[in-house]
Amino acid sequence: QHRKGKPMKKISSFLNKMSFALAGTGFTAVIALIVFNVFARFLFKKSFAWVEELAYVCFTWSTFLGIAIVYKNRGLVAIDVLVNKFSEKGQHITAIVIEALLLVANVFLTIWSIDLFMKTTRITSMLRISYKWVYLGMIISFIILTYESAGFLISMLKGKEVKNAALEDQV
Repeated sequence: QHRKGKPMKKISSFLNKMSFALAGTGFTAVIALIVFNVFARFLFKKSFAWVEELAYVCFTWSTFLGIAIVYKNRGLVAIDVLVNKFSEKGQHITAIVIEALLLVANVFLTIWSIDLFMKTTRITSMLRISYKWVYLGMIISFIILTYESAGFLISMLKGKEVKNAALEDQV
């Protein structure tokens, strides 16, 4: 885990807790909605299209926020066979370059998701929910990813070690 100042640590902790709460709630809602629809089909011989729409929105939120959680906790899979052959300095430089590229990608994805949010007029067919609600989850996730990328990159540039670890070791 990278070391941060107190304000950054508080912001990161808040973002992590918020992500866990929203992703967990969204995932729980997806399961509950799908189970409800299965029972409705079984008991009433009818399924509800609005359930699928709501489950889609909840699934999108839980997926994107889940990505932010895994990234923040450095639980992403890495194939580092080639990088491990580099010297320690070479590995550090490679890690910085990769983190810088991730920061640029996350900034781009944040801007793109905000643009998508602003331009969309699409609504769901049954519940008439604006797709802006779907895209808002993407925006929040990419903002968190950008914030964490910047923190990781700053730590690396300062020479601090940013360890990759399994998610279960970080939670």
